[in-house]
Amino acid sequence: QLRALAPDLIITQGLCDVCAVIDGEVHRLAEALAPPPRLLSLTATDLAGIWQDIRAVAAAIGCQAAAETLITEHQARLVALAERRTATQPRVVCIE
Repeated sequence: QLRALAPDLIITQGLCDVCAVIDGEVHRLAEALAPPPRLLSLTATDLAGIWQDIRAVAAAIGCQAAAETLITEHQARLVALAERRTATQPRVVCIE
């Protein structure tokens, strides 16, 4: 099915050892396709990394302007949320 799709780009992630495709496997998979697609591994661990990953995907698919708009909008939303913060914040933990 992957050969039939003939992707130009395969996006993967290298953060989670449980759900990530093993790096060597994805390279072998790409090399088995003709022509081999470009590989892009996302590795963000913080907001700056997320913005960087968005820019990398946008560059790979040729929509950098849309990415910058998206990032600017999300950064503005984060600023607005920070400004609404009250003196007593709930203590929250999120475990995936």
